[in-house]
Amino acid sequence: MNVALIGPVYPYRGGIAHFTTALTRALQARHNVTVYSYRRQYPTWLYPGESDRDPSMQPETVPARYLLDSLNPMSWFHTAGAVTAQKPDAVLLQWWTTFWGPADLVLGSIIQRAGFPLYYLVHNALPHERRRWDIPMTRLTLGTADGLLALSRREAHRLQAMFPHQRIAYCPHPVYTLFSEQRMSQAEARAQLGLPTEGHVILFFGLVRPYKGLMTLLESLIHLRQAGIEVHVVVAGEFWDTVTPYQQFIQAHALTEHVTLHTGYIPNEAVAAYFCAADAFAAPYTTATQSGALKTALGFGLPVAASTAVAESADAPNGYPLFTAPPESPEAFAQALRAALQARPMAIQSQATWERLVQAIEEICT
Repeated sequence: MNVALIGPVYPYRGGIAHFTTALTRALQARHNVTVYSYRRQYPTWLYPGESDRDPSMQPETVPARYLLDSLNPMSWFHTAGAVTAQKPDAVLLQWWTTFWGPADLVLGSIIQRAGFPLYYLVHNALPHERRRWDIPMTRLTLGTADGLLALSRREAHRLQAMFPHQRIAYCPHPVYTLFSEQRMSQAEARAQLGLPTEGHVILFFGLVRPYKGLMTLLESLIHLRQAGIEVHVVVAGEFWDTVTPYQQFIQAHALTEHVTLHTGYIPNEAVAAYFCAADAFAAPYTTATQSGALKTALGFGLPVAASTAVAESADAPNGYPLFTAPPESPEAFAQALRAALQARPMAIQSQATWERLVQAIEEICT
């Protein structure tokens, strides 16, 4: 197939950019792919992080045409013209935020009027922090597509409820292996990060947002310590809400020596050290669809403690050391952590591969 794939890639950072890059490489093994990315993704006043640019010294890159500007409608028409000139067999747009709804509507209408089929890869049908226009914008934009491919079972069910007459498919978000290829010993990783050489280390990784449940993890740490279990929690990622409440909680409960906060975006070259240093991965999300950080943990074979809100999307194989607890239940999550710390890491051959996602795209596009 001749495929046009629209989405962020380097120099943009974060899970969607990593996803687009990995998908491009997998598609290129079997198809001709042109990537259309952004000249400007978000205005600085809207983006809650320090920057949407990737500071990695070892970036993951793919060739792309940087045409789209979120604030310049003329760029939407220009991009649509470039896509139609390619005469693609399929156009793949990604959906994770309604911010891009107006641009996607313009792109989609021009592309479809020119006779080319349009498909959405749906990370999140609706944002985690919802606003009153999110549902109408999602219905308006995704309702025009020739097909929708959900990356979690929960999102597939949500899409089926919202679009009962739409063509909808499901394929689990693939496991990330691009970082697990940089493995090192646990001792080396802990020394590199300045972590305790003895005892258990629990990792919480990725952008810190309210729905990711970091406070539940910190509260569960108290239960573990009351049970006589010595653990050290590492929080590695940029805070998109204020860090102050977490710091105050840590100080108020005498956890300063038991929690390390690395508050900032973790560049590619540093990712492996965090996962190699840990004995278990924590995903105490209050709500979720799928998690790129969790998929990275699976790529390293780390035992996982996860809330039931996100565990389903892990698509872990039978027997994988994944232990669950209800969302926002610190005592139950402490039990899940305790089980994960007692488990052994597991090398997996997950069915959630990039090749499987390529096959799902081929099926929905035919």
